Amino acid sequence: MRLRKAVAVFFIIFLAIFLLKAEEIKKDNNTSQKSKNWKSSLFLSYTMSKGNSKGAAYSGQAQLSYKTSGFFLSGSYEQYYGKSEDKVNLNKGKAFFTFNRKIKDGFNVSSSATYEYDRIAELNYRFNYGLGFSYLGGDKSSKSFSFTTNFVYEIDNYSIPEKEDKKNFRLQMLAQTNINFFKYSYFEASVLYTPNVIEISDDYRVEIKSSIKFLMTSPIWFKFSVLNQFNNKPPSDKIKKNDFTMVTGIELSI
Repeated sequence: MRLRKAVAVFFIIFLAIFLLKAEEIKKDNNTSQKSKNWKSSLFLSYTMSKGNSKGAAYSGQAQLSYKTSGFFLSGSYEQYYGKSEDKVNLNKGKAFFTFNRKIKDGFNVSSSATYEYDRIAELNYRFNYGLGFSYLGGDKSSKSFSFTTNFVYEIDNYSIPEKEDKKNFRLQMLAQTNINFFKYSYFEASVLYTPNVIEISDDYRVEIKSSIKFLMTSPIWFKFSVLNQFNNKPPSDKIKKNDFTMVTGIELSI
């Protein structure tokens, strides 16, 4: 609980810094150019889910990013919560922060921090932090892509009484793309592969996220996305390896 509060406070501070930075940008004489470096979005939706979580629920997502010629900083938080017949059947969230410092021609030194929990999957919290390298390409607004590989230290805490905290080193490999296929339509996709460095073929997780969004009226978008989370080694046999969630809602982008 304390860790969740700490992450929430950190994210609020992170948001405040970006908002203050955005205000400074607006006051600058070169506002039109500098404001392109800063992006944010807020997404609210109605969710249908299968797997460990079944039923209908509401969800919310927030994203922030700041990019210059020398570094790229981003943060995101997503929350899912729902009930079915007065029983909580969906209760999970995830915060993800990345920092990339340019080395040369799209190559960067990268660092990341992740916090997540899933009450239905008996996960009180999972926290990891690490360093590595990334490649960011396709600076044009019509297409962008990135690939990141970080070496992270991870701690898992479960609500299963007999289950001890799990501490291990992992690779965190993330591929992302954003494609503008029509004038006001975007396709976004990401694949996150996180294997244990000691048990690569047995203990690994895969998270696939894809979405498509259409501009309704600036800055409001209609968005549909799919999230598929696979854990090859869940903490107990009662927990399904695969968790699937569909999201449909409205996104406000600035």
